[in-house]
Amino acid sequence: MIEAVRGYDPRAAAGILSGLALRLERASNLTAPPSKTAIEERILTELREALNLDPEDESFETVERLADALDQEAERVAGIEPDPTITEKLSRDGLLPSDTLDLEFDAGLEKHHSSHWPIERQLAEITIRQPHREQAFTREEANSGVSIFARFFSHKFPVRSFWLLVTGVRAGSILHIGQVFRVYPHDVDLSGCETLTDVLKEFANKFGVEVELNGRRGKFFMSVIPQGSGSVNDHIKLPTSFKGLLVISGLHTVDEKQSGVHLVFVINLTAYFQSVNAKHGWDEGILKELKRDGLRD
Repeated sequence: MIEAVRGYDPRAAAGILSGLALRLERASNLTAPPSKTAIEERILTELREALNLDPEDESFETVERLADALDQEAERVAGIEPDPTITEKLSRDGLLPSDTLDLEFDAGLEKHHSSHWPIERQLAEITIRQPHREQAFTREEANSGVSIFARFFSHKFPVRSFWLLVTGVRAGSILHIGQVFRVYPHDVDLSGCETLTDVLKEFANKFGVEVELNGRRGKFFMSVIPQGSGSVNDHIKLPTSFKGLLVISGLHTVDEKQSGVHLVFVINLTAYFQSVNAKHGWDEGILKELKRDGLRD
C-alpha cells in the first residue's frame, strides 16, 4: 500500500487515490498541472519514486501513467477485483472527493431563480467543491447515491448570513444537482439539528407544504418507497387550494428494480423567494468577498 494513505480506512483511501487519478486525467491535456492537497503531493512523490519517474516530469505520458497506477492501487486497496466501474462504485458510496465530480444542474434551477441564478450557481459550485458539511446516502443494491452539501456564508449583517444546501444524485463521476436552497438561521431554527437531513427537515417545516404520500400526511418524508409504479411525483397528493410555485424534491438512488427514495419534501418556492427578497436580499457583494478569500477565480 502507498504509505501516505496507510492510516485511512481502505475504502476512504481508495476514494482519495481514485479522485486524484480523475484530476490527473482531466488535466493531462492542459499546460498547467492541477492543484493538489498535501496528502496528494505525498502520494505522487511516493508513486514517482516507485515507478522511477522524474519528479519534474509533467508530460502527458507520465501523467497518464501516474493516473493508471493510482486507479490500480485504488482497486487493490479497496479489495475490489480489477473492474472498469471502480469510479461508479466509489461514487455510489460517496467516497469520491467532491472536487472531482462533474456537475450537472437541473434546468429548473435557472428557470426558478431567474436573474439570481448566476450568483446561486457560483455559490453552489463552491459549496460542493469546498463544503463545510456533507452527507451521503446509498443502498447496497443501488447503482447511484444521494449527497447533500452545505457551506456557511457569513455576512457583516447577521441577518444575511446563511447556510447554502445543495442536493444531488451521484452516478459515476457525475453529480446531478436538483436543489439549491439558502437556509437562514434567522428564519429557520437549527438549534436541534445534528445532520444535514435535520436541516432540510426544518427548512421544509418552514417553507414546505403539507402533502399526502403513501397514506401519510406531512411536510418531510424520509426513507419512503412509492406504492406502485411511476415516479414519486405520481404518488404525492398536493393541496388543491394552493396557489403559487411548488417544487417537489425526491432524492433517490436508482437500481434496476425500484427507486429507493430517501428524502421527499415539497417547497413553496413563492414563499421562499419572497422571504429572501424581503428579509435578506441576493447580495452580490458576497462574490467579491469570496474572491478576496481565494474561493473563486
